Amino acid sequence: MPTQSKKKRQPTSDLAYARIRDNVFDAVMELWRRRQKENDSLQQKDLAAKVGCSPARINKALRGPANWTLRTFADLVDALDGEAEVKVYGLEDPPGHRPNYDAYSDYREQSQALSPGLAGAGNLLAKHNSQGAAVDV
Repeated sequence: MPTQSKKKRQPTSDLAYARIRDNVFDAVMELWRRRQKENDSLQQKDLAAKVGCSPARINKALRGPANWTLRTFADLVDALDGEAEVKVYGLEDPPGHRPNYDAYSDYREQSQALSPGLAGAGNLLAKHNSQGAAVDV
C-alpha cells in the first residue's frame, strides 16, 4: 500500500505562523498586565477559575504561546473581559504600524529567495479592542 506523503511546509508559512502566534500572545499578555494593574489581588488562579481549568494550565499558557489553539486564545480573552478582532490583508497593502515587523524581515527575505512563488502570501492582523491594546502581525 503506498504511503501518503506529508505536505512540506513552506518557509513563509512558518513565518506567518510565528508572527501570528507571537502577536496574539503579546496582546493577551498586555491585557493580562492591565487587568493586574486594575486589580492588585488578581492572580493566575482567578483567571483559571474564569476559564475553567487548572492554575497550572494558565501558568503554562502565560509563559509562552507554544501550543496555543484558537480556543486557548478565545478562552483567555473572554476570561480577561476582552474582545478580539482579526483582519487579513494583502502584502501589497501599506503596513501601517507593526511593532515587531522588522524582527522577521530577514527570515521573510530568505524564505522568499528559497520559494519566490510564495511572495504573495497573506498576513494577519490581530487587534484587541479593549482600550486599544492592538497588535499587528
